[in-house]
Amino acid sequence: MAKSNQSQGLVVRREYHFGDEGDLLNILCLLVQNWNVPALIVAGHYFLLCDSENSRLVAVLSSAGADTSLSQAEKDLLAKVGDFPVRSLKAGLHLLKAFPGRGWRIAVAVDDHQFQRVQCDAPSGIAAGELRKAYYSRQMDLPCELEEAIISEGLKVDDVIALNSSRHRSSESVLPGKTYFFSEAVHKNRFTDKRRSWLLQRPGFSGPTAFFEEGLLYFRPLGTAERLCLIGKDGRAYCSGAMVEFLFDLSARGAEAIIMFIPGGCRDDVDLAVEAFMSLQMGVREILAVWQTGVDAAGDAVLGAVTHYAIA
Repeated sequence: MAKSNQSQGLVVRREYHFGDEGDLLNILCLLVQNWNVPALIVAGHYFLLCDSENSRLVAVLSSAGADTSLSQAEKDLLAKVGDFPVRSLKAGLHLLKAFPGRGWRIAVAVDDHQFQRVQCDAPSGIAAGELRKAYYSRQMDLPCELEEAIISEGLKVDDVIALNSSRHRSSESVLPGKTYFFSEAVHKNRFTDKRRSWLLQRPGFSGPTAFFEEGLLYFRPLGTAERLCLIGKDGRAYCSGAMVEFLFDLSARGAEAIIMFIPGGCRDDVDLAVEAFMSLQMGVREILAVWQTGVDAAGDAVLGAVTHYAIA
């Protein structure tokens, strides 16, 4: 298990807002120009929906041309996407091209659990796990839209995308031994099953301490009285918990700085996760979160704000 500083770090934030992607790239370049450390970029994040008729999970890369037969919950989820997976990936690629030679790579995360919340006929438990396993076994390469975005920038997939491979994975694992993808479901499970007991021994983290608290793991930011829940009473990690585990994963791969492009609707969970993780002082010096702030009239994702996190 990773080691942390025994004192809780104070996380400070600085917010940036801008009008277009040219401003975004300028701000990011300004913020990372002195990052002479190993860094990873999280971009190209996409989610899966369940195709019940064919008993499989399918990738959603854009809300364009959404099936009119979808439920309202599915339509609401799709409406938030716009072209975020491709747009965020291209923004990450532009940043890589602005700093050639630094060896930074892009990590592609997959939301492979949201379908269980928005699709009432979606399987759960072991059956859902088998669908995930089948998806990753079948999807050995990046989805075509992401691969085409990389090629259009004059780059090669293997030169810019981080592998999430491990020879230690068993045949029962959701992810195959060699893959490009980081599974949110895997991070949620690992956070609950393995990370919780370790975090309970660290400053700022605790179990329930009041009669009205029913969660299994809480975090209190330094200098505040508010306690925020990371694992609910049912033993399931919230999205914030999954993101904390993802940050541990990136840190274990040597990242000392991280840039994340975050889809709409995830800001509160990611903000909590970044503060909880950075408070442990694991060696990640700075994190930049680029937020999707909406979708414009053309259906394009709007990347309208950045938060810079650092230890005081």
